[in-house]
Amino acid sequence: MASEIKGMVCVLQHTDAVFFGAHDGQVHAVDIARRVPLWTHRVASEGHASSAVFAGVTLDEPRGVLVCATLVGRVQALCYSGPRDPTELTTDAPRLSPPIRTAPPSLLWEQQLPLPVFGTPAVHPVTGHILVPCVDGSLYCLGPQGSTIWRCALDGPVFSSPLLLVAAAQGDEAGGLQDPTRPVARTLAVVGTHSGSLAAVCLADGSVAWQTQLGATVYSSPTLLTIASAGAERCAVAATSAGLLVLVGLGDGVVQASLQLPGLAFASPVVVGTSVFQGCRDDHVHRIDVATGPGRKYWRDR
Repeated sequence: MASEIKGMVCVLQHTDAVFFGAHDGQVHAVDIARRVPLWTHRVASEGHASSAVFAGVTLDEPRGVLVCATLVGRVQALCYSGPRDPTELTTDAPRLSPPIRTAPPSLLWEQQLPLPVFGTPAVHPVTGHILVPCVDGSLYCLGPQGSTIWRCALDGPVFSSPLLLVAAAQGDEAGGLQDPTRPVARTLAVVGTHSGSLAAVCLADGSVAWQTQLGATVYSSPTLLTIASAGAERCAVAATSAGLLVLVGLGDGVVQASLQLPGLAFASPVVVGTSVFQGCRDDHVHRIDVATGPGRKYWRDR
């Protein structure tokens, strides 16, 4: 590659195909087993440096759709797969990845946002709705055909990728997107902002469920952690640019534990079990375990 790759690489399940965006304004598909390119797709016109694909690309594997976004706010959905049986989307059978194309993908739709997109979009696994963070300080929800469903204005530019928490009640696989008045368990998108907040946005209508101020910019993306010893309680782990690592309850946004790292933190935390791995500007990767005591949770730095 003659161009920088800043975003995460996406791997297509059960295949050797990987997808990624680059600063050349293109999305690339590569067969990593054979080490050969499959195709490239130019997202923006040639010669515009600001059209780089900085964010990672996202796959909607059941539908064979790839979503990408650029630094001029252009969001595109591409069909990367070959034909498949559409009835697979309505059954409970395991969903296998559609066959990969070796020809360039087709453009399904395009949406223009007002400012750059740095965070990787998230796709609802059932409905196909797409959540896109934007530097204009908003989280956008786009429909499967690219139309804007809602826009949630937050307290500052959004550089982090949304953590999508699908919590659909039985019999309501859409998680409330089809009827926001139904009393279903909330499906949330959690993002960090440049103003130092961690916010949870309801997918049903774009309202803010809670917003917690952490004191410094949240560039990185929050990650899900499930604590089995606490009744399978789900929490979000987030890091601020000042190096503060926090454990936040998803029900109310309350900080349940925090740990100050010895340097700045821009990387997103990675969770394995109840261990959190966090990169830090002290030139180390820190492993921190989540421990529980009587009525509380706390970090145990390893």
